[in-house]
Amino acid sequence: MPLTSNIARLEATLLQMSLCMRLVPAFLLVSTSWLGALSGVSADMKPLELTVEGNRLTLSAPANARVKPASQFGVEVIVSDRIQLTIETLADETSIAEYKKDTLANTGIFKRFLVDTPTALLHEDMVVSNPAYRVFTYADTGKVKVTCRDSRVIDLSETEARTVMKLCQSIRSKL
Repeated sequence: MPLTSNIARLEATLLQMSLCMRLVPAFLLVSTSWLGALSGVSADMKPLELTVEGNRLTLSAPANARVKPASQFGVEVIVSDRIQLTIETLADETSIAEYKKDTLANTGIFKRFLVDTPTALLHEDMVVSNPAYRVFTYADTGKVKVTCRDSRVIDLSETEARTVMKLCQSIRSKL
């Protein structure tokens, strides 16, 4: 059974218990902490420094995040075994439009966009009757233009994909 459905059932049970005991605020605090721990993303975010093609960048990431080369144009940020993102400098304003066009052309698995903005896409695919969520973002940091996406290593849940998108959207040039 998928981890996310187990978490949802556990949260539903805890919510019922907490409502009976009038401890809703305590439940919300505990369940949020558990979700972060289970996805490998801690609430303790800090600036993570990285260099992409000689450009110094930072992004807000958990303390356990690490950086490794991904290609000659980018790096991979590994937060957990499930939360991984790829940041590359081969980017311009058309990157989002090109990615969206390619995604829409993949009619065999594409289901819908959950986020569709000029700088970010989050979409749901259907892979062997299971949903998989993908993220692709574009950022002009003032010094360099980058794309940031999930690493495509694993099929993400919607919550995990939204975490990847939040991490990607925190990219800034290091002064």
